[in-house]
Amino acid sequence: MSRPLVMGIINATPDSFFSGSRLIDGGATADADIAEAALAMAVRHISEGADILDVGACSTRPASMPVTEEEELRRLDSVLPAIREAYPEAVISLDTFRASVVRHCADRYDIDIVNDVSAGSVDTEMFATVAARRLPYVLMHGYARHTDATAAAPHERCTPAALLRFFAEKLLELRELGVADVILDPGIGFGKSSEESFAILEALPRLIAAMPEEPWLIALSRKSIVWQTLGTTPDDALNGTTVLNTIALQAGAHMIRVHDVQSAVQAVRLVAQIAKSPNS
Repeated sequence: MSRPLVMGIINATPDSFFSGSRLIDGGATADADIAEAALAMAVRHISEGADILDVGACSTRPASMPVTEEEELRRLDSVLPAIREAYPEAVISLDTFRASVVRHCADRYDIDIVNDVSAGSVDTEMFATVAARRLPYVLMHGYARHTDATAAAPHERCTPAALLRFFAEKLLELRELGVADVILDPGIGFGKSSEESFAILEALPRLIAAMPEEPWLIALSRKSIVWQTLGTTPDDALNGTTVLNTIALQAGAHMIRVHDVQSAVQAVRLVAQIAKSPNS
């Protein structure tokens, strides 16, 4: 990567924690309306400079209960055709933890990346599926503790060292299956306290240096570590998000996943300009 990439979020869900990213309201939204809303968001993201569109149809926010596979596929079959038809060359990341959904969307919509928040822990076929389809894979830490919203598992402290051990073990599994392209996501806000999430951000330069061959994706857009720390809400967390994205970029992050593409693209450009300064 010659520069950090910006991944724009498209949520075909009614219950994303940030209301501005929802394509579906709480009622029964028609498929045509979902498709229209998804296309409008894709147009906005791409016009603002998004490198990747991350499309998901099953909320994975903390304490959420996943929708059925049938409902996830129904939503994706509404939004992906509209996006693919309008932008056949767009890089599309599929945000799902179900291998069957990956197979369906790879066959029909030629997806480019799989973004699995569960790191293969929810669907044991995921790693083999990604390997067979030769798809780049986002390996995220932390979601397994949130798969049962009614009975959260006891919290296990997440340290930078534990994070590296987790990635090393999972990378070995993926490499043995032949997965060539893996993107590491430390899972800010998933299975971690705010203190632990901030500790990961502080340690990010050392983490990247320890595993320099894989790109690192940071996804903290409007998350609780921003708005709870500032005493605001997700709707008022853009400024704080931009501050932390800037810190992540300066630490060496290769990709940032965001709701607000324009602000992220501007942060990338400004950080790059600092790096070009004669004294850097």
